[in-house]
Amino acid sequence: MAQRVATTRHTGRDLLRAAVLTPVLVAGLALALSACANQTAPGDGSAAPEPSASTGEELAGRTFVSTGASGHELVDGSQVQLTFEATTLSARAGCNALFGDYAVEEQTLRVGAMGSTEMGCEQALMEQDQWLAAFLEAGPTVRVDGDELTLSGEEAELVLTDRVVADPDRPLEGTTWQLESHRGNDAVSHVTGMDKASLRFDGDGLLEVHTGCNQGSATYELDGDTVIIGPVALTRMACPEPAMEIEALLTSALDQQTLTVSVEADRLTLDGDDSGLGLVAVPTPDADTGASTS
Repeated sequence: MAQRVATTRHTGRDLLRAAVLTPVLVAGLALALSACANQTAPGDGSAAPEPSASTGEELAGRTFVSTGASGHELVDGSQVQLTFEATTLSARAGCNALFGDYAVEEQTLRVGAMGSTEMGCEQALMEQDQWLAAFLEAGPTVRVDGDELTLSGEEAELVLTDRVVADPDRPLEGTTWQLESHRGNDAVSHVTGMDKASLRFDGDGLLEVHTGCNQGSATYELDGDTVIIGPVALTRMACPEPAMEIEALLTSALDQQTLTVSVEADRLTLDGDDSGLGLVAVPTPDADTGASTS
């Protein structure tokens, strides 16, 4: 009997000790869990910021134009333009077109050796082409923030904005388009004096034509990305060359043709089966400020 009582008292002390320790252990566990939660969640309750893109998905299919540069002064009046496709990159810095393959790896732009067209330009622009190719091939870091792209190299940084935002497409109708080039026989040509020729689609089916010599009009019908041009009627003044050559190129590309229309920023391309025209929007004075806009 004595042995049984002693055993009962011992067991009671153990139960009392367990009853006292259990709330302490629970409270300690709660504090530990709370500490872990505080380490993983921001103190202000906001979501943790997402990292910048580490792939080219945010770049593919977009064109960016420079809106700022540090560490390298761009030639006055020039602008860097980068166009990203799925795996290829094309670039311009004021003279030739550059092109090559690209990928984005761990926030770094990887560009292979870039090819280039071979058009002659003023020396400063040709040197800027070389600088841009070297800058891209050196592997600048990439940061995409909505419509803004920042490329940071060891000695320079370029800030670029999505072209659609920085330089939106001009409307086909209501814009004066200045002739810049003619395409025929799979070759693009520019004749001095083309900038004196222009077209204007008035929005009511009438195309105003100025050849740099004569002027006149034609009817047009716009259907999506195609336009059907009726017969071109012009005055009949004789002009010295090259004005008459330009007039012949312009009217032959327009007269009674169905043309594909493509507008990108301030550039208009009209393409037919055998010939086409390249035009640029003419800036117009802003009514409020007097500044030129296009």
